[in-house]
Amino acid sequence: MTPAVAGGPAPAQTRERGPVRVAVLGLGQAGLITLDKLLARPDRYHVVAAVDPHDGARAKVADSRVRLVPDLERLRTGEVEAVYVGSPTIEHEPQTEWALDRGLHVLVEKPLAHRAAAARALARRAARTPSVAMVCHKRGVDPGIRAIASLLGQPGRPRARLVSMLHVNDWVWRPRRPDEYDAEAGGGIVYRQGSHHFDMLLAIMGSASVVDAHVLDLGVPTHVDGAFTATLVSEQDCLATVVVSGYGGPAPTDPAAAHWPFGFALGGAAPAAAGAGAVGDKHELADRLRAAAALARRRPTPPRPFGMTLVQTDDTLLQTTEDGVLVHGRNGTQSIPVEAGEDGLDHLLETFFQAIRDGRAPTQDFRWGVRILELCEDVYRHAKASARARSIAVVPPGAACER
Repeated sequence: MTPAVAGGPAPAQTRERGPVRVAVLGLGQAGLITLDKLLARPDRYHVVAAVDPHDGARAKVADSRVRLVPDLERLRTGEVEAVYVGSPTIEHEPQTEWALDRGLHVLVEKPLAHRAAAARALARRAARTPSVAMVCHKRGVDPGIRAIASLLGQPGRPRARLVSMLHVNDWVWRPRRPDEYDAEAGGGIVYRQGSHHFDMLLAIMGSASVVDAHVLDLGVPTHVDGAFTATLVSEQDCLATVVVSGYGGPAPTDPAAAHWPFGFALGGAAPAAAGAGAVGDKHELADRLRAAAALARRRPTPPRPFGMTLVQTDDTLLQTTEDGVLVHGRNGTQSIPVEAGEDGLDHLLETFFQAIRDGRAPTQDFRWGVRILELCEDVYRHAKASARARSIAVVPPGAACER
């Protein structure tokens, strides 16, 4: 089983009230989406500045009037209480250390670090400070997963016996930096997409360890681990299977479009040939995602589930859908709707705010991020150890992931 790290970040006790003064580090895809969410919550957050050294960063914040600085040394830390770290994964460790050393609260984009050993070091460091230290694993708090988790595990409630997850998307076709393809730098589909599913699994099962795994590289559009399967088991003997492929078609920008969970638009035009729908650069992709988020705010719909999740209990089957959760039982099927508009990131940002202002202990602390990274590394360890995996899969070199 994946062990928890001794200790953990104690939520900071503070008398300060009002919006949390926050800086956003990194204006990539995740950073821009989080920036928009922060700006949409003026009662909770005041975005003081954004830090990004790249050309074109100023244009990204021009409409928001957020002050842009090129590096951390020019960020006036006396003006901020907290930072969101949305920089490339390889930079998470030094930037998080920088923030913790200055007494700042930290929300780090997933994965917490490029390796579990680095994440464990960050967890130990955070435990020695009064700062709130959270990792932005948002899929485990998506409304549908929270609804399923609320139905399970309590006395007198059903117990999960089998969890099946399937997700196909266009991950390999999206424009990417070289490090995003590199498993040694925390890239590749296991770290980038599998971490979402392990977040969801831990929310449902409570614990998990990998017992078998395979990683696949089809060689298109470049050599990268673009798909994987994993079998896991919990301490309560719940079995789970996860199948994830990034070789699907481009996803539409319309958040109401029905393309889940197979990565292709359904009921509309035929999907473009593989790669044909990929956006020309990451800036354009981020613009598309921001436009989709803005559309969702104007026309609230239930947040789309991250692939398909089925949970078998002793006498019911729980299924995530576009509208919420279906509960299939011997007496028929019931529907549990989820609230339109709020997604997992909204919930996580509210949790971060409450941890800072009210001292509430968050679930998604650094220990949570460590557990998920250990599961990612275990996928590679089992894939490399399996003779069958070696015959069908291309596992990134050097991905032995020794702890």
